[in-house]
Amino acid sequence: MVDPVKVFNARLTELVEEYLRAVGIRIAVKAVEGSTWVSLKDRYAYDLVITRSSPWGMLMHASWGSGYFDSRRTGQGVMHNVDDPEFLELCDEILATTDPAELETCAHELQDYYAEELPAIPLYWNNVVTPFNREFNGWYADPLYGIYNLENFVNVHEV
Repeated sequence: MVDPVKVFNARLTELVEEYLRAVGIRIAVKAVEGSTWVSLKDRYAYDLVITRSSPWGMLMHASWGSGYFDSRRTGQGVMHNVDDPEFLELCDEILATTDPAELETCAHELQDYYAEELPAIPLYWNNVVTPFNREFNGWYADPLYGIYNLENFVNVHEV
């Protein structure tokens, strides 16, 4: 049986190769399985990594993708490749506050940091389509749990 994930990843790899070559970037792809990937990543034995993100990844650590880059973090899904004191201090500020205004300021500063330092290049983000029954109101699509969340258990009601 054909593994649809492998087929998708192979096609995605082909497209990225094609797009990078089209703008003049030479590329040699080395596709590996999970444990080899973690070993290479943790030894920084790569020039460029094409990997994924997730809603959880955007929420973990100090949010806004910071958990992927903070050099103090480890794990299969994190690059832990940014040890810049400015970035680490910003993550610590976010983790230390619950003040919404301060969090908003920090989010803007983190976005500015990403724009200036470019620790990763976002290739695309998919659209999440959530079907729901229009005979009910009060739906909330949580970015992590979809429609299976506390708000819907409490707030959804018939029209």
